[in-house]
Amino acid sequence: MKNNTLEDYKKAIREKYEVDKTGIHAHFLLQPSRARLRDLCFEWFKEHPNTSDLNSFRAFLGFDFDSSTLNKLKVATDKFRPLETFLKGETDLTDLAAVNMVAVLVNFQPRPFLKFAKTENPATELQSANATLSFEVQKQELEVSTPNKASYLHMEKNAKKNLFQKRWYFFIAPLLLVLLSIFGYKKWNQKECMQWNEDHYEMVDCKTAQLGLLHSAEKVVWDETAFALKKITVSDSTTFFNNEKPLIWYCKRGQQIEYFNGPGFHPENGKVLKPITTYMINKYVVKK
Repeated sequence: MKNNTLEDYKKAIREKYEVDKTGIHAHFLLQPSRARLRDLCFEWFKEHPNTSDLNSFRAFLGFDFDSSTLNKLKVATDKFRPLETFLKGETDLTDLAAVNMVAVLVNFQPRPFLKFAKTENPATELQSANATLSFEVQKQELEVSTPNKASYLHMEKNAKKNLFQKRWYFFIAPLLLVLLSIFGYKKWNQKECMQWNEDHYEMVDCKTAQLGLLHSAEKVVWDETAFALKKITVSDSTTFFNNEKPLIWYCKRGQQIEYFNGPGFHPENGKVLKPITTYMINKYVVKK
């Protein structure tokens, strides 16, 4: 059985990022930037100062995590640029210290790479087993006795029939491809749009006028995830967490707090919605 490689490690980290970017750290990861990743780094090590991760911190940034770390991190903000472009899928990472730091920020396990590399790769084992099985099947087929003349003629007849079917396929396939291309082009040019209406999105025709003067939000291309976003009203009886994971997100507009049922971006000002915290509940919900 083959052990995991560095490419396996980076692939697994990206998959973990796709799962966690809308979780409790969505404010930092949904639209990653070098500054947000820097701030997430500080928050993570402040709460989880374990030895293995601290070694990864030192290897990546060149100094230890301590009470003066925040000021040092602000100076070293550009160090997080390769991590940003890696998570966005724009570039690859070749520096092992940087890869280990990304693993920490998305809380991927097992980490660091040396620990991950020692684990066995079940996908490789499966491929090896399939290859062995395929070899045994081919071996058994070769050991089957030669068919008699009648069987041979039957096989020849089937071969001619299959040849005719293949020729028919090569004739009809291009025609189907043309028809599908025409249908796809029309479908693509009939994209639906959506428009924010007070507290929810509504489906609208991209070519028609907006919902009205009172609802002047811009129309955007329909997005299944964003379409489910709704502005909600909360009170001290609202369930804000489930197993310590936030169920409510918010955005502060002046002195007013607006609450939403999921992560994403504010439909009117484009700001990233933040996950609710106990501090915000006590200050703006319970107090009110």
